[in-house]
Formats: sequence, C-alpha cells, structure tokens
Amino acid sequence: MQSEIVTGMELVKEDAINSLRSVLGPTNSQDAKRDAPHSLRAIFGSDAMRNGIHASADESHFSKENELYFSKQFGPTAAFNNCTCCIIKPHAIQEGNAGQIIDMIL
Repeated sequence: MQSEIVTGMELVKEDAINSLRSVLGPTNSQDAKRDAPHSLRAIFGSDAMRNGIHASADESHFSKENELYFSKQFGPTAAFNNCTCCIIKPHAIQEGNAGQIIDMIL
C-alpha cells in the first residue's frame, strides 16, 4: 500500500524560492545524496520520481500544478467509513509509546 501526504506552505522571505531550493537539494534524490547530502531530498528521497518532496519552481508552475492535482473535475473517490486519522508525534515514537497510543485508539 502506497501512502501519500499532500500539504502546502507559504514562504515569506527575501529570495524565498532560492532558499527553499537550497534546503530541498537537487530534484533527483540520487544527485542530492551525492551533491547535497544534508538536503531534504537526500534524506527522504529514493530516486528521480520519489524524491521525497515537491516544490513548484515558480508561481506559474504552481498554478498549473495546483490545477492538475486539485482539479474539481476529479472528485474524491475514497469512502471514509469507520476510520480514524492519527498523527503520532516523533517524540512519542522515540519513547516507544506508538503501540500504546494505537491500542488506545482501537
């Protein structure tokens, strides 16, 4: 089963796009591992397609991608019956509490 996280953010900073690109690293995560080993794509990516994180190159690309990903022509297909969304914070996992938290939810 493949999971996908979709989120957005707004950067308010002088030269924000270049700052973000610096943190992300090269688009291909194999290049990132070699050229920018501390970048997000080097840490979380696995190849050119699954590069860990996506960011639009500029405002025009954002508009096109936003329409592609969130177009009204593609309605939701998931059926949410008897389901729970749970976010377990990293410190709880590090402390070994994830199982106990899931048991409490169940």
